[in-house]
Amino acid sequence: MLLDTGADETCFPAKYAPFFGHINLAPGVRKKRCRGVGGISIAYIHSVQLSLLDPAKSKKSHQVLAWTARAKVASFVQKLDIDCGLLGIDIVKRWKSVCIENGIKGMQIRIRL
Repeated sequence: MLLDTGADETCFPAKYAPFFGHINLAPGVRKKRCRGVGGISIAYIHSVQLSLLDPAKSKKSHQVLAWTARAKVASFVQKLDIDCGLLGIDIVKRWKSVCIENGIKGMQIRIRL
């Protein structure tokens, strides 16, 4: 995920819907028009569950969650041609603070929940 403070909503490229178990063109899937840097596009609305891993406590064999969003939906956008999702302000505003720091291990994003 890319932290995108310019994105009003969290979204993913439409091509990633199957990885979440969704089919964009299935009957009954809600869709809407959305606008972004790439212009106007169709977005398919699907349910998602987003969580953050605790990097200090997680290992490859055992991942520890630091935070989980309440059940929500996200847009899967046709013209979003990137290799990751965009974490938008709809999620970021649920946190107390977000701080980008230059630390010993390089740039780090610290989130206060």
